[in-house]
Amino acid sequence: EIASLKKPVINIGDRQSGREQSINIINCKPIKINISKSIKRIYSASFAKKIKNCKNIYYKKNPSKIITRKLLKINLSKIKIKKFQDI
Repeated sequence: EIASLKKPVINIGDRQSGREQSINIINCKPIKINISKSIKRIYSASFAKKIKNCKNIYYKKNPSKIITRKLLKINLSKIKIKKFQDI
Protein backbone atom coordinates (compact mmCIF):
# COMPACT_ATOMS: atom_id res chain seq x y z
CA GLU A 1 0.00 0.00 0.00
CA ILE A 2 3.00 2.19 -0.58
CA ALA A 3 0.99 4.15 -3.15
CA SER A 4 -0.49 6.06 -0.21
CA LEU A 5 3.03 7.36 0.49
CA LYS A 6 3.61 8.18 -3.18
CA LYS A 7 6.73 6.01 -3.38
CA PRO A 8 7.85 3.87 -6.32
CA VAL A 9 7.65 0.08 -6.39
CA ILE A 10 9.36 -2.44 -8.65
CA ASN A 11 7.60 -5.77 -9.18
CA ILE A 12 10.16 -8.31 -10.32
CA GLY A 13 8.64 -11.28 -12.10
CA ASP A 14 5.03 -12.03 -12.98
CA ARG A 15 3.47 -12.91 -9.61
CA GLN A 16 1.38 -9.71 -9.68
CA SER A 17 0.44 -10.14 -13.35
CA GLY A 18 -3.22 -9.44 -14.05
CA ARG A 19 -3.81 -7.50 -10.84
CA GLU A 20 -4.98 -3.94 -10.77
CA GLN A 21 -2.05 -1.62 -10.01
CA SER A 22 -1.38 1.96 -9.04
CA ILE A 23 0.75 4.17 -11.28
CA ASN A 24 3.71 3.99 -8.86
CA ILE A 25 4.45 0.39 -9.89
CA ILE A 26 7.03 -0.66 -12.46
CA ASN A 27 6.89 -4.28 -13.61
CA CYS A 28 10.02 -5.96 -14.91
CA LYS A 29 11.34 -9.39 -15.76
CA PRO A 30 13.76 -11.07 -13.35
CA ILE A 31 16.69 -10.22 -15.61
CA LYS A 32 19.61 -8.11 -14.40
CA ILE A 33 19.38 -5.49 -17.18
CA ASN A 34 15.60 -5.09 -16.71
CA ILE A 35 16.00 -4.65 -12.96
CA SER A 36 18.79 -2.12 -13.50
CA LYS A 37 16.66 -0.11 -15.95
CA SER A 38 13.72 -0.18 -13.52
CA ILE A 39 15.90 1.12 -10.68
CA LYS A 40 17.15 3.96 -12.89
CA ARG A 41 13.57 4.77 -13.88
CA ILE A 42 12.28 5.10 -10.30
CA TYR A 43 14.93 7.76 -9.67
CA SER A 44 14.10 9.74 -12.81
CA ALA A 45 12.47 13.16 -12.58
CA SER A 46 9.74 12.11 -15.01
CA PHE A 47 8.70 9.14 -12.87
CA ALA A 48 8.76 11.24 -9.69
CA LYS A 49 6.46 13.73 -11.42
CA LYS A 50 4.19 10.91 -12.60
CA ILE A 51 3.66 9.49 -9.10
CA LYS A 52 3.34 12.86 -7.37
CA ASN A 53 -0.45 12.51 -7.51
CA CYS A 54 -0.52 8.73 -7.10
CA LYS A 55 -3.61 7.31 -5.43
CA ASN A 56 -3.85 4.04 -3.54
CA ILE A 57 -6.45 2.13 -5.55
CA TYR A 58 -7.20 -0.07 -2.52
CA TYR A 59 -7.81 2.79 -0.08
CA LYS A 60 -11.06 2.65 1.87
CA LYS A 61 -12.16 5.30 4.34
CA ASN A 62 -12.59 4.09 7.94
CA PRO A 63 -11.51 0.47 7.41
CA SER A 64 -11.79 -0.42 11.11
CA LYS A 65 -15.46 0.59 11.13
CA ILE A 66 -16.15 -1.45 8.00
CA ILE A 67 -14.43 -4.53 9.46
CA THR A 68 -16.20 -4.13 12.83
CA ARG A 69 -19.62 -3.91 11.16
CA LYS A 70 -18.95 -7.06 9.16
CA LEU A 71 -17.68 -8.98 12.20
CA LEU A 72 -20.72 -7.99 14.25
CA LYS A 73 -22.99 -9.54 11.60
CA ILE A 74 -21.38 -12.98 11.94
CA ASN A 75 -23.46 -15.53 13.83
CA LEU A 76 -21.05 -17.13 16.28
CA SER A 77 -23.61 -19.45 17.92
CA LYS A 78 -22.80 -22.37 15.60
CA ILE A 79 -19.04 -22.20 16.01
CA LYS A 80 -17.58 -25.22 17.75
CA ILE A 81 -15.16 -24.45 20.53
CA LYS A 82 -12.22 -26.78 20.63
CA LYS A 83 -11.29 -27.96 24.11
CA PHE A 84 -7.63 -28.27 24.98
CA GLN A 85 -6.18 -30.52 27.63
CA ASP A 86 -2.87 -30.03 29.32
CA ILE A 87 -0.99 -33.27 29.67
